[in-house]
Amino acid sequence: MPLKKEVPFELRLQQAITRALHEGKPSAAHIAGKLHISSRTLHRRLAGQGFIFRDFLRQVRKELAAQYLRENHLTLTEIALLLGYSEQSAFSRAFMVWYQVTPSEYKDRSLALK
Repeated sequence: MPLKKEVPFELRLQQAITRALHEGKPSAAHIAGKLHISSRTLHRRLAGQGFIFRDFLRQVRKELAAQYLRENHLTLTEIALLLGYSEQSAFSRAFMVWYQVTPSEYKDRSLALK
């Protein structure tokens, strides 16, 4: 019988953050609970890999934002809500910091490449 391969912690964390963002609960405590570990253990494991929770969360949001914009079936407001932003303007400001273009410009460029 083949051994079940364990999913790497980083991937499990990314999946838990994605679900938590969609639920509107992207706190470290909530995500740690989803992973069945304490908040302290979550922070310690991240630190052991050279991360802090806030930066890891930001990176997941950044990657998801680009992915959702390339898929082209969600509005900017829907993407903002999926990423845990209460307003599209907050999402747009964060996106500008990450990619130095507006979400609309990024989406238009992605469509032009298809």
